[in-house]
Amino acid sequence: MINSDSTIRTSLPAEIGKEEEDKVFRRVTRGILPLLFICSMIALFDRFIVGFAKLQITEAFGLSAAAYGFGAGIFSLGYLLFEVPSNVILARVGAKKWIARIMVSWGIVTVGTILVRTPEQFYMARFLLGLMEAGFYPGIVYYLSGWFPRARFGRVMALLLLVFPISNLFIGPLSGWILESMSGSAGLAGWQWLFVVMGIPAILMGFVFFLLVADKPQDAKWLSAHEKRVVLDAIARDRASMHESGGWFLAFKDWRVWALGAIMAGGYLGLYGIVFWLPTMVQSAGVSGFRNIGLISSIPWIGTVLVTLVLGYSSDYFQERRGHFCFAVLLGALGFVISVQSSTNIYITIAGLSVACAFLFACFPPAWALASTLLVGQSAACGLALVNTVASFGSFIGPYLMGIGQERTGSLTVPLMVMAAICSVSALAIWLIPAHPPGQSGAGSRALKDPKTGGSVADSMAQ
Repeated sequence: MINSDSTIRTSLPAEIGKEEEDKVFRRVTRGILPLLFICSMIALFDRFIVGFAKLQITEAFGLSAAAYGFGAGIFSLGYLLFEVPSNVILARVGAKKWIARIMVSWGIVTVGTILVRTPEQFYMARFLLGLMEAGFYPGIVYYLSGWFPRARFGRVMALLLLVFPISNLFIGPLSGWILESMSGSAGLAGWQWLFVVMGIPAILMGFVFFLLVADKPQDAKWLSAHEKRVVLDAIARDRASMHESGGWFLAFKDWRVWALGAIMAGGYLGLYGIVFWLPTMVQSAGVSGFRNIGLISSIPWIGTVLVTLVLGYSSDYFQERRGHFCFAVLLGALGFVISVQSSTNIYITIAGLSVACAFLFACFPPAWALASTLLVGQSAACGLALVNTVASFGSFIGPYLMGIGQERTGSLTVPLMVMAAICSVSALAIWLIPAHPPGQSGAGSRALKDPKTGGSVADSMAQ
C-alpha cells in the first residue's frame, strides 16, 4: 500500500508544476495505453469480422438480409444484458482479473462459431459473444478514470478510440485474404478460418493482460513513488471538485445517465450500421473479389484517425463536449446522404461513407468525457456501464434496420436515410445534458488538503 511508503509523502512539494505533471501523465499513457489498445483491437476484430463472413455464410446458412442484420445486431443484446453487472463485478475484483476473464471467454466463443450450421445457431453464437464480452469497453473507461483526471480524459479516450478506425483498416484486407487464401485448408471454409484466426489471440491476450496490468496507480511497479503521488494528487483534486456520489444504484436514478445513453445510441446506430454492412455496400457498388472488397472497405477509416484526434484534442482544449458531439454527428448524417446519391458509383459511395465513418466515430471521445463527469465514486462504474448499455440498443437496431430495409426495398438507400434522420435528432438532443452538472466544478490547480490530517487529499486516497 502506498501509505506505507514514506518517500511518497515527502517527495512531492505542496504545489506540482504543470510541466512536471504533464511529463508524469505522458509516462502513464505510455505505460497502460498500448496494452489496452491491443486488447481493444482484438475485441473489434472478433466483433466485426462477421461483416466479411457474411459474404460466404449467407449462402452456407441460407440467411436472408434481415436474418443477417438481426444476427449481427443481437451481439449487442447479449452485451447489454450483462454489462452493468459485469462492471459492478469489475469494480469489486479489479480490472486485472475481470477483463482477463472477459477476453478468454469471448475468444472461446469466437473460435466455437466455426461449429455454426443454421441461422438459429448463428443467433446463439452472436448472442453468447456479446454476453461474454459484456463490460469490456465500459470497464476500460472505468479503469482509465482511476488513472486520469477529467481534464486529460478526452485526449486519452481519443487515443484509445483510435483503435476503432485503425482496426477497421486491417480487418478488411486481412479478412479478404483469409476468405480467398485459406478457404478449404484443413477442411474448413474461409469464414470458419476467420473465426479461428481472430479468436485465438483473444484467449492468449487474456492471460497476458492478467500478468502485466496494474489495477491502480498504487500497484504500478513501473512508476516511482514520486510519480505515483503526482498521479494520485491530480486525481484527488479532480474528485474533490466533484459532487461525490455513493451507492451502486444511484446511477439508475439519474436522468442524465439515461438521456446520454439514449443520445449516444443514435451515434452507435449509424456507426454499427456501417460496420456490419460496409462489405455488402462495397460489393453492391460493383466491386468483386474478396480481397478487393476487403481493401476498399478499409478506405473509409483512413480519415477517421485524423478527425478523431483533432476533435478529441479540441474538446479538451476548450473543455467543451456538447458542441463537438453535435457537430460530429450532424456531419456523419450528411455522409449518409452523400453515400446514397449513386448506388453504382463506388467513388461517391466511398466518399459519403468516409465522411460518415470519420465523424460518427469522432463524436464518442467528447461524449465519453461528458459521461465521466456525471458520477464519481462507486456509482461511476455502474453509471458508465448503464450509459453504454442504453447506447448499445443503437448497436442492435442499426444493423437490423439495414437488413430489414434492404429486404423490403431492394436497396440500402432508405435505411441509410432513416439512420441519417435519427443521427440528426441525437445530435440536437445532446443540448439537453447540462454542460456543468450540478455540484461539480472545474478541477483546481492546487493540491487539496485533508481537513483531518492537514495532508494532501492524495495521502488520504492512498491510505
